[in-house]
Amino acid sequence: MEHPEEWELIAFFEREPDPVDGEEAEFFGSWSFTMTLDDGDVLEYAVGRTFGDLTVSLRRPGAKEINLAARDVRSIEIERLHGVETLVAVFGAEPDLHRARLTLRPTVRLDWD
Repeated sequence: MEHPEEWELIAFFEREPDPVDGEEAEFFGSWSFTMTLDDGDVLEYAVGRTFGDLTVSLRRPGAKEINLAARDVRSIEIERLHGVETLVAVFGAEPDLHRARLTLRPTVRLDWD
């Protein structure tokens, strides 16, 4: 699976990845980022590079969670257009590839097709 370098993800999320057990990280090749948004919502973005898994969740206190889970992730890249960065994950089986897009600034936006 193609993916950005860790330093690019740190710049995108403006934080270090969540701590993980060293052996687990080496075996599963995973990283995740958890952040609390301005309105108190909690966003978690987790990728298992070895097995091509992606999980995005948005939790709001007192409300239901929104979860997006994808398998067969082919690539993750950072698109830059007009000063806006979007993290794009491509997943699924060809010819029916899908995309999940996450933008954090200037507002949080998650969409998929």
